[in-house]
Amino acid sequence: MHKSAKKSLKDLPKSIKTKIIEFLIQLKSNPFPTSDIRKLRNLNNTFRAKFGDYRVVYSIDFDKRLIRVIKIEHRKKVYKRL
Repeated sequence: MHKSAKKSLKDLPKSIKTKIIEFLIQLKSNPFPTSDIRKLRNLNNTFRAKFGDYRVVYSIDFDKRLIRVIKIEHRKKVYKRL
């Protein structure tokens, strides 16, 4: 998980934080644990998951079987500087 994503997770409202932590646990075994996952355009193997007004952006390296959480932010901020 990227440093900024960890920091953002700490600052989230408790109800959203709980949902995102559950999602991250599921993400370990399944790169697409919910049906609300969308691929981001113009970014290779990068996806987003929605949690109310918050988004989790992560990338998948299918060859290395590695998932990296890039950002966890409010929907207004998350897509800036990706």
